[in-house]
Amino acid sequence: MKSHSIQRSIIVGFTVLIIVASSSVAPATGEMVLQLTRREREIADRAALGMTNGDIANELFISTETVKRHMHNIFAKIGVKNRVQLVRRLRGEVP
Repeated sequence: MKSHSIQRSIIVGFTVLIIVASSSVAPATGEMVLQLTRREREIADRAALGMTNGDIANELFISTETVKRHMHNIFAKIGVKNRVQLVRRLRGEVP
């Protein structure tokens, strides 16, 4: 089961990279994304795919409270207020 989780993690990461790379991301957005830690990027990628905090926590073997804390930091760094705005910002759309 763990290898399935690892495979899913790899697919999720590549999917988000493709979405972000294929969109017209403004330079400021790219700079904002670079401000995220590796773990914040992992969580932002999964949130952008529609995963819940609980799903993210289970997949990354962390608590839901830790995911919430990371999401708060991601929102602050990216300059958004919710997940919809996060996805739009990651795609280079104006929130």
